[in-house]
Amino acid sequence: SFQRPVLVLLDRSIDLSVMLHHPWTYQAMIQDMLKSQLNRVWFTPDASDKDENPSEVVYDLEEDLDEFWAEHRNSQFPNMAEAVHQRISELKQRKEELARTIGDNVEGDELRRQLADNTQNLRQMATSLPQLQEQKKYIDMHLAIATRLLHQINARDMNLYVTLEDGITSGITQDKGEILKILKENKGTPEDNLRLYLIYYLNKDSVSAAEAEEIESALPPDTPYLASTSFIKKTKAFSSSITHKKPVSSSKQHGFMSKLGQLGQLTGTGARMKDIVSFVQGGVSNLMNTPSKDLRVTKIVSSIMDTTPSPETESYLYFDPKIQVGPSGEIPRKTTPFKEAIVFMVGGGNYVEYQNLQQHAKNSPTSRNILYGATELLSSIDFLKQAEEVGMSF
Repeated sequence: SFQRPVLVLLDRSIDLSVMLHHPWTYQAMIQDMLKSQLNRVWFTPDASDKDENPSEVVYDLEEDLDEFWAEHRNSQFPNMAEAVHQRISELKQRKEELARTIGDNVEGDELRRQLADNTQNLRQMATSLPQLQEQKKYIDMHLAIATRLLHQINARDMNLYVTLEDGITSGITQDKGEILKILKENKGTPEDNLRLYLIYYLNKDSVSAAEAEEIESALPPDTPYLASTSFIKKTKAFSSSITHKKPVSSSKQHGFMSKLGQLGQLTGTGARMKDIVSFVQGGVSNLMNTPSKDLRVTKIVSSIMDTTPSPETESYLYFDPKIQVGPSGEIPRKTTPFKEAIVFMVGGGNYVEYQNLQQHAKNSPTSRNILYGATELLSSIDFLKQAEEVGMSF
């Protein structure tokens, strides 16, 4: 039976930190680390022995035609890399089966006999050959993209940022010394370091002016989008949406940090397939198979869909044209849980938030469908650009 969905309108200021995170899922990493727009991605591959001056390549990501993209775009990168390796092995095996149907150097009566015996198999393979070629085209594309992302992971020491940002947002660690250590060692790009600092600033309950100045002085003066810090500080100062997060035990921190640190052992040399195989066989594929944590927006949407009382959502305005206003002037809230929600973020959204909502709906004990929209989908750099424009006006 039809049940009306709930429309949840939220403002971006409710969680600025998520716009700065270094993501770890395939589609979000493409948006964050490569040039992409309207399901098209383009980049210049790294030089190799075969091609010292590679040209820019352009790929279209088509969910309706590309089964691998539809299945793995929300997957964490190690799982996606393992799936690429597995799919290539499967295609190679099917190619070898096709070659074995008619052996090498077969002629005359023996060739005619094998053709007669294998007519049915040949028909089936001839029918599936175009499909195999199409699958290979898409797998080659994902291999190229995965290899480019893998090189970015190594070149920018992404394991450090993902690890530390997870610790900061989870309340595991809020140690200024760890931030300063990465900044002074010039890990990653200047934008990576700025994002790390702003995540720290937004998630720590109180950052003194002296502490902020100390960290900002560790950033190069020519750091791009540095004026965005003014916007972040003003927004946090006037926002009551930043809440304290409970710390997690240090034993969990050590296990996660030591496993994720293996990413730093990867190398960026060799052929693309060798990179992916070494990535998968290096034990990295099991790094982040634990259930992802619900982001703040996901927790809010879950509370609204469950219609459970929550200190954070009970002050939200509630409108329902089918329910009459009560004597107090308020609309009584619906008590039956919602099965479908339409979440719209005013002020920009990203794939990290979208995929977290989808993961929550998938893991929900009851059937749920969550649609996500925003005024525009922004990469972290796009967000910093806009924050800088606003910050410079203060």
